Amino acid sequence: MSVAAVYVPRVARVLRGATQGIATREYVQAAQARGERAFAIVLREVLPNIGPTVLVEFAIRLTYAIIFVTTLNFLGLGLHPPDPNWGLMVSQSRTTLLVNPIATLVPVVAIGAVSVAIGLIADAITQTFGVDQSSALLR
Repeated sequence: MSVAAVYVPRVARVLRGATQGIATREYVQAAQARGERAFAIVLREVLPNIGPTVLVEFAIRLTYAIIFVTTLNFLGLGLHPPDPNWGLMVSQSRTTLLVNPIATLVPVVAIGAVSVAIGLIADAITQTFGVDQSSALLR
């Protein structure tokens, strides 16, 4: 719940900005002039054009959320020891870092690998749509 409270306003602000950039385009105005309903305009005109922006924003915020939850669990503000969590694993094994570094490094590498994988998957999907990621962020 705390993750949603932190990230929903940011995602909403980015999506609102992307939608406002698309809503003033000629093809949206033409759809309005044809008398299409607002829901149909959103589905046919707006969503396909903000799709890459939504995907990039989702990937970035998902990565931030994973790190946020892991940090909360590392600090002891989340799950408790019987539950498996990378933040708990790092927290519990940090005292034995010099004796057993693998116990600390494996969850850290897993967090990094998941974060990079999410970014690469989102980038591949965005490129499949045929839109450059940097232009999706600039709209």
